[in-house]
Amino acid sequence: MVRKKIQIFVIFVLILLALICPCCYCDQDGKNRVLGGSLPDVTHSQNTSAVPGYEVFELTFKHENKYENPFFDVTIDVIFTSPSKKQIRVGGFHYGSSTGPIIHTRKIQTDRGQMLQITYDFDKQDLWKARFAPSEVGKWKYSFIFTNVNGQKTSGKGGFLCVKGRRPNKGFIRLHPTNPFRFVFDDGSPYFPIGLQDCWGDNSGTGSVLDQCSMEGPFRTGLKNPPPLPPGPMFVRGPSTNPQNADVYFRHFSQCGFNLYRFSQQNCSYSLYRDLDHYLVQEGVMTDELLCCARKYGFGIFYGIFGFGKVFNDEPHNKAAMSKVKRFIKYSVDRWGTYVDFWEFLNEQNADDRWYEIMIPYLKSIDPYHHPITTSWERPKLPNIKINAPHWYQRENEHKSDAVTASRAKNWKKFNMPVIVGEQGNHINKQKPQPPGVGGVWDNRSAVRMRIRNWTALFNEIAFIFWNTSYARDGHFMNIWLGPKEREYVRAMQDFIYCLDKDIRIIPVRVSHPNDVRAYGLASKERAGVYLHHFSDHAKAIKGVKVHLDVPKNAKGYWYSPENAAILGSFDASAGPGAFEAPEFTVDLALLITADGPPDIDKDGRPNHLDPDDDGDGIPDEKDAFPLDPEEWLDKDNDWIGDNLDADDDGDGVGDDKNKNGIADCEELDLDGDGVDRAKSVPWDVFPLNPKESRDTDGDGIGDNADLDDDNDGWSDKEEKKHRTNPLDKLSFPALGLASLYPGDEGIEHDPRVLFVDDFETGTPEDIGLRWGSISKKDNIILSEDIHTNSPGNKSVHISKNGHIFTHTKGVDTMYARFYVKFHERTGYVHHFVHLVADRTPTPWPKGGAGETPPGDAKFSTGIEPTGQWGKFPPPGIWNFYTYWHEMKTKWGSVFIGKEDLIQPGRWYCVEVMLKANSSPDKSDGEQAFWVDGKLFGRFTGFRWRSTDKLKINSFWLLFYNTDQPARHNKDPHPESRVMEVWFDDIVIATEYIGPVYGKPKNGKKIAKPSKSALLTPGLLLPEPGEVVFSKSFDDGAGNFKGGSVSNGGVGDSKAYVFGPKGAWIWDTYSIPVKDSTTIRFKLKPLCDVSEVIVMVWSKKHKDNCRYRIGGLRKNQWRNIEFRAIEARVGWDMKGPSLEADVLDNIKIFFEGSEQDKLLLDDFEILK
Repeated sequence: MVRKKIQIFVIFVLILLALICPCCYCDQDGKNRVLGGSLPDVTHSQNTSAVPGYEVFELTFKHENKYENPFFDVTIDVIFTSPSKKQIRVGGFHYGSSTGPIIHTRKIQTDRGQMLQITYDFDKQDLWKARFAPSEVGKWKYSFIFTNVNGQKTSGKGGFLCVKGRRPNKGFIRLHPTNPFRFVFDDGSPYFPIGLQDCWGDNSGTGSVLDQCSMEGPFRTGLKNPPPLPPGPMFVRGPSTNPQNADVYFRHFSQCGFNLYRFSQQNCSYSLYRDLDHYLVQEGVMTDELLCCARKYGFGIFYGIFGFGKVFNDEPHNKAAMSKVKRFIKYSVDRWGTYVDFWEFLNEQNADDRWYEIMIPYLKSIDPYHHPITTSWERPKLPNIKINAPHWYQRENEHKSDAVTASRAKNWKKFNMPVIVGEQGNHINKQKPQPPGVGGVWDNRSAVRMRIRNWTALFNEIAFIFWNTSYARDGHFMNIWLGPKEREYVRAMQDFIYCLDKDIRIIPVRVSHPNDVRAYGLASKERAGVYLHHFSDHAKAIKGVKVHLDVPKNAKGYWYSPENAAILGSFDASAGPGAFEAPEFTVDLALLITADGPPDIDKDGRPNHLDPDDDGDGIPDEKDAFPLDPEEWLDKDNDWIGDNLDADDDGDGVGDDKNKNGIADCEELDLDGDGVDRAKSVPWDVFPLNPKESRDTDGDGIGDNADLDDDNDGWSDKEEKKHRTNPLDKLSFPALGLASLYPGDEGIEHDPRVLFVDDFETGTPEDIGLRWGSISKKDNIILSEDIHTNSPGNKSVHISKNGHIFTHTKGVDTMYARFYVKFHERTGYVHHFVHLVADRTPTPWPKGGAGETPPGDAKFSTGIEPTGQWGKFPPPGIWNFYTYWHEMKTKWGSVFIGKEDLIQPGRWYCVEVMLKANSSPDKSDGEQAFWVDGKLFGRFTGFRWRSTDKLKINSFWLLFYNTDQPARHNKDPHPESRVMEVWFDDIVIATEYIGPVYGKPKNGKKIAKPSKSALLTPGLLLPEPGEVVFSKSFDDGAGNFKGGSVSNGGVGDSKAYVFGPKGAWIWDTYSIPVKDSTTIRFKLKPLCDVSEVIVMVWSKKHKDNCRYRIGGLRKNQWRNIEFRAIEARVGWDMKGPSLEADVLDNIKIFFEGSEQDKLLLDDFEILK
């Protein structure tokens, strides 16, 4: 419909550049590399270093050069590379000025009277931006080329982390994968749209459209020859409280279920360009602000690219013109694609088929988010049009509202695509006389007709966007007036439909009174719903109506009022065909069949029929004039305008003056006296009647002063202030770590930054020892069902006195190790605890070294340990680092104490340790840090850990070492009563911060594929084994082996060497200089039960040895054994000769047992 146009002069939103968070992935200082011609003054920055999925990552480019047209004279191409290596290209766009506009206002005379003309000037145009909404969690990289009209270029790169976030964004709105008429979000959750749209403009000259908008007003005053109105409070001409601001506007509608907003330029709104060669700067900023505000309140965006603008609709063969149209489409995608859910080309216009044949594929080709496309007038037959978007205005007989809606729906749906009625509302013929009180946008039955249309549309799988004209009940000859009663009706419907699910489809329903009641049904495999319209009479109630339908599964039925969401009755519904008698009703009634319990509209845990306050506004329903609208509760004059937005509460046609200051309250912009005006100013008062609140950063309806999480990022304001992040910016939050990318740690073991994982869900303690590589006091290590509250699994590992497990990773310069731990409730003081180790010559077993300063080219380590600080703290004490490195001050190591928080026995903690090597041998920039439950407890810097960069961090020691020494040092009065037991769980070792377990796995529980020691993977930590220098099978006798004898029973049909507990000895059989490593491998088969076999590698010349303990052997089963024997000094002595001089020349294999116990040995080899 062609409606009256409101001439709107373009405006500006004051630009305050967000504080840019420097990203660790950016080029240093935001400097870029100059290509070809010189553009050295381009700098770039990014709005965050970590962004939750589907939120907006933004690059800002600052460049001082002056251009004739900064929109076209600079091109920015950005390539984003996902964690899975997919590349996505987006373009940058000219944004505006870093200094903001100079705003000029003047009054001008027009044929409509006096109006305010607004213009903008700028000192500079030095800002460009690029936006991107990532969907894949993980580390993203980007690169860009910034090119100007002269061919000068500069390039740059950077990166950011995409995380799930504590308050995950559902994503964009998508077409349902199996139902062509429904929608879902990217995360698969259902979306049932109901929308609105309005007029926008800057009528105050503040530089913002958001500080002025209109809400429910009565019939207008000041009209020439106004028609007479009927008696009654709803038909009074009087003042309104307009203008309001956009926060008030969107809050009122979003809290009542509206969730789609349609905006298009040049459609009762401003234009985004003078012509297609001259775009308007501040109107772009204004649109940014408008879309962001709507999104803040949970609205999807239905975006009209051109509106009523004429864009060469009938000139598809004009290549120059088509290029200009494409250019603006690309600008729209680059600038607003991150905010939009649906694209709409035109508004109430026709265009040549060839025009669409050019523009639809082009839009699809440049939109990285693949938003559905539509247009108006509707063209559902065109290829790649995905939404049928007709417009419908009518003031039909309310008894036929459902039939008219259903008939239209049937016609619109024949193209097998979703139907969103892009404009819906009332309509009167101005050429014909109308009954008194029919204002065009409203009459006293308008809300009822709207309710019936909405429910019928919902049950016929179509949706409406209402053109809202609420500033006055006679504000236009078409559109619709939406007030608290209309919002209540929408809220009742939306509450009902979200009790169903995304897979509902139309089903047949029969009623016992078809001449009085029409029925509509929906059902999925889980739930069902029915809508009944008593079309024959809206004044007299009907009784005894029976509803016949197939119930999908055993559930409960709830009779539900579309008027007020009341639950009017309930019954048990068995699966299969059923007939259910409805309670008495007058206009309409709904039936919900679900096993999920009765509706609870305000989600307070009390179903509607048991909740005395359904909207949660603190006013009991029985005293609440609008019991489903949380923003209104009084209506003294019964005019269906809630008193909070009513300028005339008593209906006398005169504005109220409650503060008795001689000024009508509606004329006062700061009625609550908090110093912030409700409108015509920036900023504006989001809560104009609450002197304690004026801002609502996240749009949740709770003012920032009372809100514990102002930006709704899932981190409390208190947490954010502690971590020095911005509590008013949802893209500024404490580091989440790798765990945030893998809910419940599911799949974290596959991340390339992860070195080792064990959640102890797999195998026995023996298996744990095998994959870790070393286990000690095996009998003291068992699996337990005692798990922490965030555990994604069912088991932990329980270790008692002096048990440990030890493993290796590949060598790295920075290692993070996260583990969960709990000490026994009666724990004592601990001697040594969990260690991270850098070892130049790693062995399968952990090495000692107490009281000795390790060489800078050989080893350094740090242990996160509880300490009592000489009795200052009760056991186990507080956390501290116990550290050994070549520059430590004493031979007994150094202690570093962080935050002095007591460790509570019997409580699970998440502990994470970071050890970072110095970047080069001559620098002292090494670090160590630890976190407890995700909070930084200590960071220590300035270490020169190593004197060679060949020394890497490569070992993790889950140690629980106990002696009587800590009890003595801490003067424990009752050491004999202590229980030395500890639980560990969810070990993750990585090269980046990990963080606590985040969220839950998809299927409730997960079992990680456990890692294994890097020593067990040839070539991962140590070089591949070299040539064989000694080998022995036993078919030709024992050779130099002693202590046993040759016997049958070898591998295959071969002979084997059998020996008892005293062992098999190999003396003087070889002498090999050890450089990097020596590999020893053989096969063992126990003929008895044996818990452990010890292999001792001996250097007779240097009188030194090292031992390798082998566990997990099973009786009568062959086991392949392979390990590296490194220089002789790896034994406990640590005073052995240099690496180059060392040799290995003797081996002994033995075990504990009786004389009759035997082992078989075969296929023995030694490799360089």
